[in-house]
Amino acid sequence: MKSKKNVRGGKLIPVMVALVLSAAFVLSGCTTGTPEATPTTQPTVEPTLAPTTEPTTEPTTDPTTEPTTDPSAESTPAPLPENVDGLASAEEVTAFLENVYAKVGEENLPMMLQHTALDLTDMDAVTYNTGLTSVDGIDGIVVSESGVGSIAYSLVYIMTADGADADAIQTELMEKINPAKWVCVSAEKLISVRLGSDVLLVMGDSTLAGSVYDAVVETAQGVFTSVGEKVEK
Repeated sequence: MKSKKNVRGGKLIPVMVALVLSAAFVLSGCTTGTPEATPTTQPTVEPTLAPTTEPTTEPTTDPTTEPTTDPSAESTPAPLPENVDGLASAEEVTAFLENVYAKVGEENLPMMLQHTALDLTDMDAVTYNTGLTSVDGIDGIVVSESGVGSIAYSLVYIMTADGADADAIQTELMEKINPAKWVCVSAEKLISVRLGSDVLLVMGDSTLAGSVYDAVVETAQGVFTSVGEKVEK
């Protein structure tokens, strides 16, 4: 018969083995926990490829659109009436002046010349541009001046009414027009002429006024029934 001590010892060994295995299991469980995250890789690849292509698209053609009209080509002035006693409208006056300026040459004229038909009911404008204080006997007035700054140049064309005293209108125009109307500059020469029953006055520096007057007389031949004497001061 076995002693109790041996029986207890026999039972103790399996228990101890179980405890050892349990401890080993617990320890192994602790070591399998998630380790702290540490960078395990560094970027090992640097950009090794430089751009291998450069922009290759360049304009392959020159602009093909060019002005179709030669900027240096002069426009053809409008045709004029023949053998009239006076011009009938601002449009006819403008056509006459364009023919005159074509003879003078653009390089000899003030830049950006503009032809303006005055409102005969606006006496402030009429007096400023002509010196006249009445429009009796006048059907229309066209003023041609530069649209840039204060340039001492002005051409005044007066269309007279039937039966008007054109000589009196011409005399008053020469006496009353202000050659210093621009304030900061002044015309040095005034020239007027009768064209049929109409009156034209041009003022500016001596050379320009003389050149325009000569072109006026040349252009007027065949257009008007008569060209009067030159009046100047």
